Amino acid sequence: MPLSIRTRLTLWYTAILLTILAVILGVITIPIHALLLRQGTAHASASAEDGAPTPSLTLGEAARTAVFWVRAFTRAFIITMAKSFESTSAVESRN
Repeated sequence: MPLSIRTRLTLWYTAILLTILAVILGVITIPIHALLLRQGTAHASASAEDGAPTPSLTLGEAARTAVFWVRAFTRAFIITMAKSFESTSAVESRN
């Protein structure tokens, strides 16, 4: 198979895979963020109206919140996908 055809097939496959993964990531994370951020905004505005400063959280307190875990899993998912694309492109470049 000529190199130009092989390159086109590889790029086409990568673009489709990236699109599918982006849609999956969006379908999973957008509703979760919409729900959690809406709750956080209502709580923050109620605190601001009282005139009291919003308290900082320690790591232990933050680890007990849902927002912490959503962000942690989202970052882990993105890093995992990036690493898998690195290894996939390295394997494809060797062939």
